[in-house]
Amino acid sequence: MLFENKAENRQKYLAAVLGAAGFIIVLIGTYKFGPGISHDSVAYIFASKSLLAGRGYEYFGYESPFVQWPPFFPTLLALGGIAGIDPVTISRYVNAVVFGLIVFLSGTWLGSHLKNKVLAGLGTVVILLGAPLIYASSYVWTEPFFVLFFLVFLFEFEKYFRKQQFSSLLIASAAVALACLDRYMGVTIVLAGCLLLLFQRKKIAERFADAFVFGFISSFPTMVWIARNYIVSSTLVGLRTPASATLFENIKRTVKTIISWLVPYRNFNDPLVFLQAAAAALVVLSLAALLLLVFSRRGYTEDARAGEWLRINRFSAVVLMLYAAIYIIWMIASATSVAFDPIGDRYMLPVYVPVFLLGLLLIDFAVYLAPKCTSRKIVEYVLLASLGLWLVNPAAGTIDALKSRNGQGMPNSLNSLEWRNSELILHLGEMEPEYVVYSNYPEAIYALTGIEAKYTPKKEGLPEFYGFEIFKQRINEAGGAYLAWFDKGSSRTVYNVEELKGYFDMDVIDTVKDGTLYFIKPNSIT
Repeated sequence: MLFENKAENRQKYLAAVLGAAGFIIVLIGTYKFGPGISHDSVAYIFASKSLLAGRGYEYFGYESPFVQWPPFFPTLLALGGIAGIDPVTISRYVNAVVFGLIVFLSGTWLGSHLKNKVLAGLGTVVILLGAPLIYASSYVWTEPFFVLFFLVFLFEFEKYFRKQQFSSLLIASAAVALACLDRYMGVTIVLAGCLLLLFQRKKIAERFADAFVFGFISSFPTMVWIARNYIVSSTLVGLRTPASATLFENIKRTVKTIISWLVPYRNFNDPLVFLQAAAAALVVLSLAALLLLVFSRRGYTEDARAGEWLRINRFSAVVLMLYAAIYIIWMIASATSVAFDPIGDRYMLPVYVPVFLLGLLLIDFAVYLAPKCTSRKIVEYVLLASLGLWLVNPAAGTIDALKSRNGQGMPNSLNSLEWRNSELILHLGEMEPEYVVYSNYPEAIYALTGIEAKYTPKKEGLPEFYGFEIFKQRINEAGGAYLAWFDKGSSRTVYNVEELKGYFDMDVIDTVKDGTLYFIKPNSIT
């Protein structure tokens, strides 16, 4: 046991070093252009600044309340803003710290659960080099915090079931409360936690009491926020347009996303991609061979070694599987009901760490419980070596990504080199607009010039906030407005420039390479 503790401590030190490396990776990748900025990022930044200005939580692009997301992240950015720090800068450093903590906590958890400490070390490197994690941590996004809060929940929930310390249940509840205030999908952790508490080995009254305490503490702050949403907007979490993707399409996207984390399915002509795919195949084959050896033993579950392993890890495996299953089902159901970006790395990120922790648990189970023999040892070495080879491509990909991001900025970011070189953006940056600027990309204008541009009206939605009549009224009251229209196109849910020309007289002020600046005349509606 003494040696195991020493091994755990060594793993904890390794996790700390790799966590620090994660912190540095994010800072290096965001050194030149800053963290990536998307539409959601602008919404968080704007809400934080409106809060600092005393206007409360406002949604960017329309004169409407901020209800589409919970308030944790904008509030955090606003707290940093009190000290005079720009929200983008705050996000850069905070998400770098959060990513480092994710790596550290994952590594610590692996060190306390896996018998094979080499596997625990390799597993920590897997988390460190996780491209979706690095990517999300390099944007002004909420997902890294969500992953961190889940890990805190996992640690404290396990501790509560192991030691029955009420303080651990309270800490776990608080972590989930923050996850819910970070992203509405935190409800999936609430559900998983309540189900586990209801099925623990206690009297029925005690089970329900625990589930009530956990469920109430973890969900109450968000319920208060949702009640506020209804008061200010008559909606619970904002209006959502119906989904266009089918159930089958969303299931397919989910499966493809998870498989892509394990085995790249593109660019097999790239030697490193091919190496990763081959290494993944060897890991799977080696694992299958070890599992075959384990299950070929009669009565292995009664073995003292098996009992010890199951005592440490059975509950953890159930927590991870139940949460991952609930989250995936909830995500697929949501994507099939309402419209948002296609399911991909970002939306599936909250189960990224649980998926790998589960996989590593399964490998450790097979390695630890397989019968002691020469062939088993050979297979074990092949498996661990293959996992090491599997890491080569992610390591190379991380290096390439850091170079690219310091040369071009984050991919698809509004502050990338491509957007910074936009002639229409540069033109607007030289102006001091006398009128409100509307656009099909107001978030890019705001991110790069600071001009509080707005979207053109929505074709559907709350008319008092997004509708055409309020748009017309505001233009007439102001005496006109600018329309900065980018040739990149626009969402089908808002009025485009051609549709607006059917209602308004619009003078062309300037035409540049990537768009046109118009002046919308008041009282010109036909």
